[in-house]
Amino acid sequence: FAHTWEIEVILEMSLAEAQRKIPKDYGTVQTRPDGVLYSCRVDDLMDTALFLVNLRCNFVVARPPELQTALGQLANQISELATRRLVTAQD
Repeated sequence: FAHTWEIEVILEMSLAEAQRKIPKDYGTVQTRPDGVLYSCRVDDLMDTALFLVNLRCNFVVARPPELQTALGQLANQISELATRRLVTAQD
């Protein structure tokens, strides 16, 4: 099926590190003056947001703006999970 979103993200890492961390079939990486441009086509922005966070580097979303929205939703979800507490029954 067709990939809905064309993604472009500038990663703050070396090209060698990007090539090591990003499988070839996930998209392309190329050097830029401000980092490494990662380009791909995806159909799930939340999965892409999670993948980018798991690269453990700073990055800037060039496009689409909806990926920034997905990153914000992921951040909110993580924040909520971080504050959850186990509820125990009181006898």
